[in-house]
Amino acid sequence: MNKHLSLVITDGDNAMKSAIEEVFPNATHRLCAWHLYKNVVSHIKDPEFREEFKKCLYAKFECDEFEEYWHDMVERFNLMGNDWVEKQYRRKEQWATAYLSSKFCVGFRTTSRCEGINSFIKSFVDSRDSILALVQNLERALRDYRKNEIVAEFKIINGEYVPTTGLYSLERCAASVYTREIFWKILEEIKSVAALDIVWFGSRSTTSEYKIIKYGRPDHE
Repeated sequence: MNKHLSLVITDGDNAMKSAIEEVFPNATHRLCAWHLYKNVVSHIKDPEFREEFKKCLYAKFECDEFEEYWHDMVERFNLMGNDWVEKQYRRKEQWATAYLSSKFCVGFRTTSRCEGINSFIKSFVDSRDSILALVQNLERALRDYRKNEIVAEFKIINGEYVPTTGLYSLERCAASVYTREIFWKILEEIKSVAALDIVWFGSRSTTSEYKIIKYGRPDHE
């Protein structure tokens, strides 16, 4: 199909990292936020640091804001030279929202979707099943999944969405393409676009140039 993965989320296994770089060189390799936070708990015992680290993980910092916040945090908790902390900083482009905001991740930060499917499948199968029973139960699970997809599709086709932003065309298009569950996430991005101001426009040959700032944040161009 000539389609390539745009995003892979893992728990940070080194063998998987090497395989992803070789097989999917153009994909964004993101570290699972849940596993990363769990590692904080096991490596750094200070609960205050864990909350500070959580902000580094999820907050919508600009890259320079992240750097300033990180170095201040490490200094305050006297963690300079800590092997685990330094390792996380070296691979910050794989987990910090500040460095992943330009990547198309569709709101995914964890491997929970895959683990959720595993849990769902386990509710249909048993280790004592025969091969025949296993196949039959997997078919039941697949039918259940397809039914959920049909219900989601039905809501898109027959539901009427009332726009809530000034970007009517963009919002209307997204509402017709995505399921309602995904659309609510996309809507947050559309609202973010509505919070941008164009402060300068120019053209050079066939190129158009825009200077844009966030509403209320004139220092970020």
